[in-house]
Amino acid sequence: MEVSSRSHIAYAEQNPLIISGTVRSNILFGEQYSESRYKNVVKSCALEDDFKQLSNGDMTKLGEMGI
Repeated sequence: MEVSSRSHIAYAEQNPLIISGTVRSNILFGEQYSESRYKNVVKSCALEDDFKQLSNGDMTKLGEMGI
């Protein structure tokens, strides 16, 4: 496979990796929080309605394997 240096590639793992913490921390995955970038990601992934269903939105706490 050949990829141009101008190409943008993303890898989407089919087996989810969920770490203990909040939904937000799982989205940020160690990156520093930037409100505008975070909101763009949430909108791009169509997560707004999902967050409305969670008791604390994106600050809902998750356990190992999503418990």
